[in-house]
Amino acid sequence: APGGGAAQPAARPALGDEAAVRTAPAPVTQPAEAAVRPGPATQPAPEPTTSARGGRRRGLSVAQRLYVSYVIVAAFVVIAAGIGVSAIDEQRGYSEDVRRAQEVAQLGEQARFFIADATGWQSRYVADTGVFGADVGLAADSANIIGMAEARETIYAWLDGLDLSTMTATERDIFDRLLTAWNDFFHWDDRVQELLAIDTDEAQQTALDSITDGTARASYATVLELADELQAHAADEVAALQAAQAAAQDKATNRLLITGVVAIVLAVGFAFRTTRLLVRRIARLRQVAEALRAGNLTTRSDLRATDELGAVAVALDEGVGAVRDLVEAVAESAQQVARSAQGIDSDT
Repeated sequence: APGGGAAQPAARPALGDEAAVRTAPAPVTQPAEAAVRPGPATQPAPEPTTSARGGRRRGLSVAQRLYVSYVIVAAFVVIAAGIGVSAIDEQRGYSEDVRRAQEVAQLGEQARFFIADATGWQSRYVADTGVFGADVGLAADSANIIGMAEARETIYAWLDGLDLSTMTATERDIFDRLLTAWNDFFHWDDRVQELLAIDTDEAQQTALDSITDGTARASYATVLELADELQAHAADEVAALQAAQAAAQDKATNRLLITGVVAIVLAVGFAFRTTRLLVRRIARLRQVAEALRAGNLTTRSDLRATDELGAVAVALDEGVGAVRDLVEAVAESAQQVARSAQGIDSDT
């Protein structure tokens, strides 16, 4: 060529060098980040994980859900136990009140017995006085006079020993009037003995009139009336207490039933919801695992829950993505090697 000489052809590589070029592998390059990956297969709609404000919703973990179920059951067990203890205490209180009212009724019966005993001794010494005279019938060592004195002592000892603090206001009022009636009875009994001691027909008739239809009889009738009033009041109180006791028992039973039903409903409802969530998420993870075993690397769980299964789902999706990236990288490298080999063959 003018001014420079003929152009030299490009030097061909030696035979050994050509072989080296043909056998040398092409350099492996990583796929670009913007490389399009195969689109995933149709996936179920992911569970919502954001609140209405757009923030991430914090759900309960599996352990927390189980703890809540246990706490609900335990709380209602404690409530039921409290209701049971309260009902037992209430029933014990009613039983004590019923027992006390029944004892008051027995006191009324005892008052009737005492007045019958006193009037029995009174009728005997009156009869002895009419038959044997005042000296015999009213003698200090007479069995009837001694019996009357002992009856009086017994009655006043009984009245003094009563515990009025546990009685109602109505019962205390009855016993106050009963004490006055006993005082009147023994006052007129003393008056009868004084009339009989005169030992005249007129005095004896006055004493008998007092006993049969006079002041002595009136005091005796008052004691009986108060004893009947006390028994009737106690009977009414016992009936009212037993009715209240039955009503309280029914109320406690209803409370226990309601508490038990609510506890069962809440526990079953919470357990059902927890079981449903767990089964659904486990089933979705199983689908992903089975797809992975079949060689499908496009299936994802898309579970973004914040519990333990959500963490497993995220890890599984990331693992599937990593395997898919690795497979794509290997495939891309294989394609580059194939293209390099084709270029070498064409040059040859």
